[in-house]
Amino acid sequence: SGTSTVDYNFFQKGSIIETTADEINAAADGETQYRLTGVVSSIANAKYGNIYISDYTGQVYCYGTYDAEGNRFDAFQTPVNLYDIVTVVGPKTSYNDSPQMKNVIVENHISVKAATVAEFLAAPEAKNVYYSLTGTVANIANTIYGNFDIVDETGSVYVYGLLQGWGGPSKMFESLGLKEGDKITIVGV
Repeated sequence: SGTSTVDYNFFQKGSIIETTADEINAAADGETQYRLTGVVSSIANAKYGNIYISDYTGQVYCYGTYDAEGNRFDAFQTPVNLYDIVTVVGPKTSYNDSPQMKNVIVENHISVKAATVAEFLAAPEAKNVYYSLTGTVANIANTIYGNFDIVDETGSVYVYGLLQGWGGPSKMFESLGLKEGDKITIVGV
C-alpha cells in the first residue's frame, strides 16, 4: 500500500479564456478562443469592423467583427459606435508581428450615448444607461479616487471616482497623470 500525488493541468479544447487586453497581446497565435470586454476606443474600418478595444491593461486590435448571426460589422442590427462597451470572442493572431484578434464575434454590446455636460445633467438617473463625456479636467478634489469636475462649453459635472480603464482598479487616479486643464473623454452612468 502507498500513496502518490500527481498534479495535472487540463485544457479543454473549445473552451474560451476570459482575459485582458495585455494577456491577449502577449498570447501565442493559434486557435485558442479569448473573451475580452472593453470600450471601443477606435474604429479603423467601419465596413469590416476593424476596431480597437481598450480595457485597463491596454488595447487589442480586432481585424474583422461579426455579430452572433454572422453579419459583418456594417450590417449589425444595432451599430457599434465609438466608446460603446463590447464583449468579443475570437482567436489571437498577428500581422507583421503586431498582435490582433481576428474575425471576432460580438457577444455583448452596451450602447454609449455621446453627450454634452448639459445633456448628461438633464438626463434621468439610470444605472444602466452609459454616456461618454468629453471635457476639461478641473477642480481635482481627490487624487486617490479621482474626484474632479469635467467641464465643457455647456457646463460642469462632478466625477466621483475614475478608474484606470474599463474593469480597472480604483484608487489609482494619480497613476493616470491627469492634471487640471487636461482634455479627456470618460464613459460612465
